[in-house]
Amino acid sequence: LLQQYRDVLREQVRDYVEREYLLHAEGRNQQFMEDILAKTRLNNIEHVYLHRVQELIRKMAKKLASRHSRRRRPVKRGQLNMPKTIRRGIPNDGVMFNTYWRRVHKDKPQILAVCDVSGSVAQYAKFLLMFLYSLQDVLPKVRSFAFSSHLGEVSDYFDEYPVEKAIEMVNWKYGGATDYGNSLLDFANLAMDDINSNTTVIILGDARNNHGDPRLDLMQSIYQRSRQVIWLNPESRKAWGSGDSEMPRYLSACHFSAECNNLKQLERIVDQLLKSTR
Repeated sequence: LLQQYRDVLREQVRDYVEREYLLHAEGRNQQFMEDILAKTRLNNIEHVYLHRVQELIRKMAKKLASRHSRRRRPVKRGQLNMPKTIRRGIPNDGVMFNTYWRRVHKDKPQILAVCDVSGSVAQYAKFLLMFLYSLQDVLPKVRSFAFSSHLGEVSDYFDEYPVEKAIEMVNWKYGGATDYGNSLLDFANLAMDDINSNTTVIILGDARNNHGDPRLDLMQSIYQRSRQVIWLNPESRKAWGSGDSEMPRYLSACHFSAECNNLKQLERIVDQLLKSTR
C-alpha cells in the first residue's frame, strides 16, 4: 500500500513538472516546442496547445506515410495457369507469348480500433483516433469503436465529419463510467464475426473496470480469431493491476501491450503497426 502511495505521488510530481516545463517552453523555437509536446503526457497538455498538437500529429503522420508508402512489396501472382497459357498459345503455333496466372484471393487487412472514452482516458483516445485517421492513405481499412459503460461503432462519424468534430461527438455520446465486460460483449455482438487472421485489434484503455466482470472469455475469443491484439494503456506499468485495474488478466489475451501516454510513444507504436500490416 505504501508503495502505491509513492507511485501516485511520483506520478503527480511528474505531471506538475511536465506542465511547468511546457509553460516555460512557450516562446522558444518551433522544433524545441514540438519536442516538448511529443514527450509530454497527453492529459497534461492544456487546451491552449491543442492546435499545435494537431499540427504535430499531422506532421508525424505525413512522415510515417512517406516512409511506408515507398516500401512496396512485390505483387504475388499466384500459381501459373498452365492450361490457359497453352490454350492462348495455340494460334501462335504453340509459342507462349503471354503467361497467365491464377489470382490469389486474400482478405484485405483491417484494423479495429476500440477506445475507452471515459473521463480518465478520453484525451488519449482522441489523439490515437486522430493519428489513425491521418494515415488513411497507408493504413488498411480502419473501423473504430468507442465505449465507457457500453460500446458502439463510430466509423460513420469519421466518414461524415472532420476528425476533430467526429471525436467531440463520440466523446459526448459514449463518455461516462467504465464497464469493460459489458463493452466487450457489445463489441463481440458487433464485430466478432468479422475478426479473422488479417485483423488487427487495437484497444486503448486503462483496464479499470470498477470491480465488474472483465469478461476475459471474450478477450480470449478475440485473441484466438485475430492476427494480433494490441493493448495501449496510458497508465504507468507500475499501476497495472493496482486497485480495480484488470490489466494483468487481460495481458494473457494480448499479442502486444505497451504503456502509451505521449505522442512519441504513439508514433513509435503506429510505425510498428504499419510494418506489421503490410
